[in-house]
Amino acid sequence: MCGLYRRFSLLFLFNCLLFVRTSVGQSQITIIRDTTLTGYTRSKLTPLYYGLGTDRLGGARMETLDSGVVIAVNGLTWSAQDSTHKFWRIGLSPTLSAFVPTEQVAIDTLRSYPKGSLTGNWTVYGDSVKAGSGIFDYIAIRLPARFPYRSQQQLNPSRLVVDVFGLTVNTNWITQLVSAREIRNVWFEQVTDETVRIFIDLKHAQSWGYSIYYQRNTLIIRVRRPPDKRKLRA
Repeated sequence: MCGLYRRFSLLFLFNCLLFVRTSVGQSQITIIRDTTLTGYTRSKLTPLYYGLGTDRLGGARMETLDSGVVIAVNGLTWSAQDSTHKFWRIGLSPTLSAFVPTEQVAIDTLRSYPKGSLTGNWTVYGDSVKAGSGIFDYIAIRLPARFPYRSQQQLNPSRLVVDVFGLTVNTNWITQLVSAREIRNVWFEQVTDETVRIFIDLKHAQSWGYSIYYQRNTLIIRVRRPPDKRKLRA
C-alpha cells in the first residue's frame, strides 16, 4: 500500500511539472521599455502590426507603409523567450498604438515629431485616356510631412476608407477634375484627435485595386479603373 501511494505521488508530481512547463512554454511574456523618440520608416514595404502575436504567417498586419514616414516611438518591446526580435511601439493617436520591427526604423535624435500638423488642399484627378495609359484615378493630399496611415476596402457601397494619423483637418476645399472616371466622391472626417478619416466612393461595385504612397510630402491614393469592355472578334 505504501509503495502504491508513493508511485501515485510521483506520477501526480510528474503531471504537475509537465503542466507547468507546458503552460509557461505557451505563454508569451512581453517586456516593454518606455521611451520617447522620433523615427522614419526605411523601406517602401515597412510592416505595421496590430500587436506582437505571431503564427506561421506572421503577425496581424495593419498596413504596409511607404519609406520616410515619420513615426512617434513610445516604447521598445520584445519577448522574454526571444530577445532577438524587437519591435518599436509607436503611437498613432492618443487611443491607438502599433508595432514596427526595429530594423525597419531609422531613429533620428535631432528631430522631434511634428505635432499639431494640419492638412492642406486636395486634388482628385485621373489619367488621360488619350495617352493610352489612362488606367488610374488619383487623390493628392498635401501634408507638411509623411504621416502614417491605414486603409480598408468596404463593400455595398463600394468605398475606400483611409485613416491618416497625427493630423488635424484644415482643408478648405477639394478640387475634383472631370478626368477622374472611377472616383465618385471624396470627403473627410476628424474622427479622433490627430486622426483624419478619408472616404472615397467608387462608381463600380467591384474594386480593381488601389495603392497608397508619397510623392515628397503629398499623400497619393491611386485607384485602378475597371478595364475597358472589349468585344470579341468573330
